[in-house]
Amino acid sequence: MTSVDITVPVPSDRIPEFYRVFADWIEGGAHAFADESQSTTRQQVEQNPAQRWWLSLNANERAFFGVMIDTSPRMVTGEEVAQRMGLESESRIGPVLSWSRRKGEKAGLAVWWEFRQDPITGVPMYGIEDTDFAEKIRKAREAAEA
Repeated sequence: MTSVDITVPVPSDRIPEFYRVFADWIEGGAHAFADESQSTTRQQVEQNPAQRWWLSLNANERAFFGVMIDTSPRMVTGEEVAQRMGLESESRIGPVLSWSRRKGEKAGLAVWWEFRQDPITGVPMYGIEDTDFAEKIRKAREAAEA
């Protein structure tokens, strides 16, 4: 299958939301364009979905999201992420992320991170620019590790 570059104007205050929806769509998530009120209702029913999600993560997933929390809102290179996680190369990041979104769905938490290539260097970049989300999972990490 060939890929096609598409340019879409996105309001600057909704860029993090756009990346979340797009990443979910790329991963084949069924709820990418679902009614937001359903997930809100589920979150209201769940006592602490972020903490439950954090506890479901394996060590590598926790390491990845730990880097994202600690560097938010800054985007960091794949090389830096791999180094901080103790991975042999940045090519090992993808397999670490394969289940984290699904685990979030199961816990009642919409999980996201940003991925893009630096427009000048083409270097892969990762991050959580949405500081509210980063703070939510930071608190979940702290509560789970207390």
